[in-house]
Amino acid sequence: MRPTPQDLTDLANLMHNTGVDKNQEIDHSNITLEKLDYHGISALINQNALFDKTLKTELSKRKPLLVANEVLKHKELLSLFKAFQTAGLDKYVIFKGTALAYSCYEKPWQRPRSDTDIFISKEELDLFASVFERQGYQKLFATSGEYISYQTTFGKHLTPNSTLNLDVHWRISNRQCLTHAFSIDELLLGGTTLDSFAHTAVIPSTINSLLICCLHRLGHHNNEERLAWLYDIHLLASGLGDTDWATFIASARDKKLARLCADGLTCSVEYFHTNIPDDTVAKLNASPLTDEPSSALLKRGLPAWKLLLIDLKAISTYKNKLKFLFEMAFPPPSYILKKMNTNSLLKAYMVRAWQGIIGLNKTKK
Repeated sequence: MRPTPQDLTDLANLMHNTGVDKNQEIDHSNITLEKLDYHGISALINQNALFDKTLKTELSKRKPLLVANEVLKHKELLSLFKAFQTAGLDKYVIFKGTALAYSCYEKPWQRPRSDTDIFISKEELDLFASVFERQGYQKLFATSGEYISYQTTFGKHLTPNSTLNLDVHWRISNRQCLTHAFSIDELLLGGTTLDSFAHTAVIPSTINSLLICCLHRLGHHNNEERLAWLYDIHLLASGLGDTDWATFIASARDKKLARLCADGLTCSVEYFHTNIPDDTVAKLNASPLTDEPSSALLKRGLPAWKLLLIDLKAISTYKNKLKFLFEMAFPPPSYILKKMNTNSLLKAYMVRAWQGIIGLNKTKK
């Protein structure tokens, strides 16, 4: 679903009651459950607005289910983090959705997410995997390689209707121009613990969380615009003071993320009227485009072949560029056989190659 600018404006207004007459019933043909879910704001939308009765009833029914599911997953995460602690694994950071849900939102169930993201050191991946296995998690099916992916996922069914997935990252992003933006040591050094998790898990500082949100929005979702991501930026930016903003701008420039941050903040101001210092965006945009490879992602809806070129350009040596291309074209045999549902490796790679050629002109989500 490609949201129109008017969709974004209407839904953002409903979230903070801007321009909405409380006595005016919202047109159900415009505000649909599908749109609310797509933007991840079903649990945040202004319940005082007089929605169509069917929609309002549906939203009301969801709340107890969301709360119960959050309680269940929170309990499991506490158990998992305790298992990490018992195993002597304390070098990890919880970031993105779950970290924001418990640090920025009034209620964690208001921030939807399909998984919990955890950042670790690559050297400790096997140790973390052992803990996941002992705790009843299974490694989910996915491709792998030195350059093609810097993450893996472990999942566990908590109930027939509730699954907890942990996305384990050893780089902050799979996008090559962003992958070195943060190290685990850097996030740990400036991080903080959460009372909600009994001080057993670290989350990034507010400044680093804001940088990551801006990075993630265009680095991972170049063809999408969801209000949940912009609202994350709004909440984090609203918590910064004058000194923090100076640090944020300097860090964004140093990490070559200034243009991505300027874009994220501009959209946050547009839709949520985020209060930021007047010259912030101008200072961020002062960074030359040529100094920031990630600025190529500012153009939305890029086809796969352009994203591929952006990745290739960011890889340092021709040898590593070739490795990256090889991993793209020839995933591990175990993966490709299962993915293509065949016992013939030759057939699997031929189908893969054809799909790759066809997909190069498609816009990636």
